[in-house]
Amino acid sequence: MVTTSAALLGLLLGCTRGVVGGKPTLPLSDTNGTSQVFEASESEVTTAISNAFQNVDRYGLSDAVEYSRPDKGWHPTNGFVLIAGRATTSIPLDTGISVPYYPFFHIFQTQLSAMRTKVTVRTVWATVVDGQEIGVHGGWANHNRDVPPVRSEETNVLSKIAAQLKSKGGTPSDK
Repeated sequence: MVTTSAALLGLLLGCTRGVVGGKPTLPLSDTNGTSQVFEASESEVTTAISNAFQNVDRYGLSDAVEYSRPDKGWHPTNGFVLIAGRATTSIPLDTGISVPYYPFFHIFQTQLSAMRTKVTVRTVWATVVDGQEIGVHGGWANHNRDVPPVRSEETNVLSKIAAQLKSKGGTPSDK
């Protein structure tokens, strides 16, 4: 039995190549995400969010209520999900290697007053491709691994929303 277990472990470990491991070296986000207040109504912000990611082949934007990740403790009741269909950037790891980063965002807003709306972007989960593994249909496939979310990508999403609002007359607040 010990020999069989050792052989199985050796087979599983031998089914990957080039896996680098490591943690992101960029500043990490927390479970609250990143927020920004905009001098705009809630409906203007909703339109800006929709327009900022329309026709962007890197992302898919959907109503968040249709999604749920019980394994991540996530059950949205409002907002949007923004799913990266391609890597949004390449992030450095503490191993000295940079790897493609794939985040899954929850974007929601809170109306503070008639013309002030807070937008929060929270990374529900993020993965990197850090090597290859045997694919289920044979051949090699990307080795995906969960990593802690990086704050800069949440900030980038907020910047895209701010740019869309600015083009339509709304402005971000410093508060």
